[in-house]
Amino acid sequence: MQVVKCQAVTKTDKIKLFSEVTLRQFCDLYQWLGPRGWTAGVKKRQDKDGVDLSSEKTSEDKEVVAIVVHDFLTELCCSHKHGLNFFDKTMGTGTRNQNQLLSHFLVLLVKKMDDLRICDLIISILCACPDQIKSVLNILCPFLAPRWSEKWGSLMDWLVKLYSTLAETVQVNTSGDVHSVVSMATVFCLPPPKIAAIIVQSLKHEDVQVRHKSLQLVRVLAMKASSIHQQLAKSNVNTSLAEESLLDVFTTNVLKTLPQVTQIFMCVDRVSQKLSQGEKKQEEQDVDLSEHTVTILQVLSLYQNLSPTLISDRPKDLAKLIEMVGHLQQRESESTDEKMEVQTEAKDSDEEDEQTDEDTRWLPQLYLLKLLSETDARKISLGREGLLEKLLTSASQSGYSKDLIISLISKMLQSVEVLYGHGKELKIWLEAALRQGLKVTGSQPPQPNCAVFLARSLATLINN
Repeated sequence: MQVVKCQAVTKTDKIKLFSEVTLRQFCDLYQWLGPRGWTAGVKKRQDKDGVDLSSEKTSEDKEVVAIVVHDFLTELCCSHKHGLNFFDKTMGTGTRNQNQLLSHFLVLLVKKMDDLRICDLIISILCACPDQIKSVLNILCPFLAPRWSEKWGSLMDWLVKLYSTLAETVQVNTSGDVHSVVSMATVFCLPPPKIAAIIVQSLKHEDVQVRHKSLQLVRVLAMKASSIHQQLAKSNVNTSLAEESLLDVFTTNVLKTLPQVTQIFMCVDRVSQKLSQGEKKQEEQDVDLSEHTVTILQVLSLYQNLSPTLISDRPKDLAKLIEMVGHLQQRESESTDEKMEVQTEAKDSDEEDEQTDEDTRWLPQLYLLKLLSETDARKISLGREGLLEKLLTSASQSGYSKDLIISLISKMLQSVEVLYGHGKELKIWLEAALRQGLKVTGSQPPQPNCAVFLARSLATLINN
């Protein structure tokens, strides 16, 4: 480590010292077998009784060696000040590879991703050298073909962790060519085309576990893209770029690469079909349906941040979302009632767990309201088919903060011209409706209440 941090040793000298062969030998120390486990002839040595000398006595030493070599390689490969890496201003979009040595080392590391420390080392290197992201992900393509296995799921989790760890602030020169700036910015939020095609295939897969893992990756990519979009919007002020808008080009590239919104709504249809069946299958035990629904709603909300009209221009699909969340809430309520009957004796000791379950139960409702609050209510056709009535009735039974729910519903309703500017009146009406809705609890049959009356009145007003 002292050699790495020594300022007298230049980066060129370090590259000569820590060659590809040397780095390979350091990498082998992750699976070090102990001081007596190997002879010079690379053959495992045993004592006269046939007992392996690389026994439990050296297990702690092995762990220490793995930690030390991990810290050493992290400093050697990831530090711009002391390490072997060079900063590529083009983020890998240029014609020259600025980190040839690390490229070869990453090829070796990818083959040993069964070790969690090596997985973390790869992420650290890619965060320090984003120009290497594309080449590494292209190597992983053959192993990402959509088919459920523990190894495939772990690899998808690694991709999620990678894009979650990448820098939030993108250091690109916005005074350059629009398309060059966008190409560099999308390195941090969009996978290579081959990976993007695999994600699309995964969303069409029959196994809900495959779809769920893919949606989790799409969520992270869309979240990162939304963050970069906001950053570019701020940096675009007082700059002289080409006539073509930087934000428009960035948004277009993102929406072309990520799965289309129609493919996300296909996942909505699959959830609705599962809810209509009314039977719990084995796959539902592997993926919680509420969590899966929340992930879908989060992805749609992030898409909406990138392009506000992308979701609002699909009123029929939005109606499906409201129906799906309503059916999910009904099923969760029935499941909760059954659990309460079985676990009445343990009620006092499990109050905290029950509160957590209650909060999780209403997450889909909360994210649905967040999505709808950014949508023009006139396009949703809330006044038709009793959608507004279903929305307010389910919201009145929610366990979340009423102030937050009222704020989201009021924001949505004020997009209607006749209700614009009447936020105070809407707040009073909604508070009364949701407060009365709290009285409808337990196994009581649904009764017409204030929320239903308000929903029907507002629906009539919107339709006229």
